[in-house]
Amino acid sequence: MIDKTERQRIIRSLISRENVQSQEELQAKVGELGIKATQATLSRDLRELGIVKRHVPGKGYSYVVANDDPGRMAATSGAGGIDSIEFLGTFCVIRTRPGYANFIASLIDAASLREVAGTIAGDDTLLLISRPLYKNTQVLDSLGSVIPGIEEKIIA
Repeated sequence: MIDKTERQRIIRSLISRENVQSQEELQAKVGELGIKATQATLSRDLRELGIVKRHVPGKGYSYVVANDDPGRMAATSGAGGIDSIEFLGTFCVIRTRPGYANFIASLIDAASLREVAGTIAGDDTLLLISRPLYKNTQVLDSLGSVIPGIEEKIIA
């Protein structure tokens, strides 16, 4: 039986070299290698590895290792992947290019900003929930430390 570190190494390798479009497909591929893993375990592994689902031209929506593609990383590490940001009380709606919301949410979550309680991401929209102790300008300043140029995307 393999340990978590080895399982995650294998998952990262699989996703880096193959077009994997679902957790069920990933579960089947690791199963072929003799690794038994539940969907919940794979979901946790994907999150911990920073693997997100993104639109890949010609392949549809597939899992990608965020830092394996420097070009894609550069396009989204700034506000390039973001279309708009709008504050609604303690909620913040961030609209992105198709396939970018999960990746941007993972950047925000990984930063562990004290102003941010959490994020929920879809394909092209993410909901950021801020802590009520902080003003929207403080949240935006913190987001700017993670996503340079985001302040230019705000909707008044």
